[in-house]
Amino acid sequence: MAATKFAFEERTAPVDWPRVASTDVRRLEKLGDVVALREFLADVCVGDIDDGFVDYESERSQLEMKALRTSQLAAQYLLYAQHVLASRKATLEKGHERLKKAEILERRRYEKRRDRVKLLEEELASQNRLCETHESVLKSIDPILASRVSRDDSGRVVVAAAPPPPQPMADVDDAASDTSSVAPAPLFTRGGGNGMTLLSLAARQPVVARPLSQPMDLTIPAGTE
Repeated sequence: MAATKFAFEERTAPVDWPRVASTDVRRLEKLGDVVALREFLADVCVGDIDDGFVDYESERSQLEMKALRTSQLAAQYLLYAQHVLASRKATLEKGHERLKKAEILERRRYEKRRDRVKLLEEELASQNRLCETHESVLKSIDPILASRVSRDDSGRVVVAAAPPPPQPMADVDDAASDTSSVAPAPLFTRGGGNGMTLLSLAARQPVVARPLSQPMDLTIPAGTE
């Protein structure tokens, strides 16, 4: 709050000269009676000392009048300074109250954020332990798949794509000459109603006549009876 520009006021208020004359100035000074002194502020600050009640004809009286007017001007400035200081004090007190309320609000927000961060840290630790457990289980079950699992910069779990299997080089000539892939013809087939019958091999190879077997000699040698 900007203070008003200082200016001296006109000294036009009537002075209560009898009361001034009856005041025990020494007693006020000794007791420090500020309450009683306030009753003379109007007389001292803006009182019209040229109202003719006091005769300032002598040189000494003229000097006393100048001293009294100088005191009135000084008193006016002191009252102005007091008003400015009181206004600034009130402004500072209001600002202090606003800052105290803002501090309380910020402290509450900080405490809420601190509790929230604490909960997030506990949850993060729990998730890390769970991920470690899953990683151990995956390594024991499928080490190859486990080697493709990792984390990115943000902490997310990502699985790398599996490498493509190697493609065999096909050779036309070898494929044509390779008979191992041809299924062999069955040696047995089901007949019309007589069960399993031999396939004829006449178309594959000629039939060779088996030589007649010699008759077995069953004679018991002599002397062995």
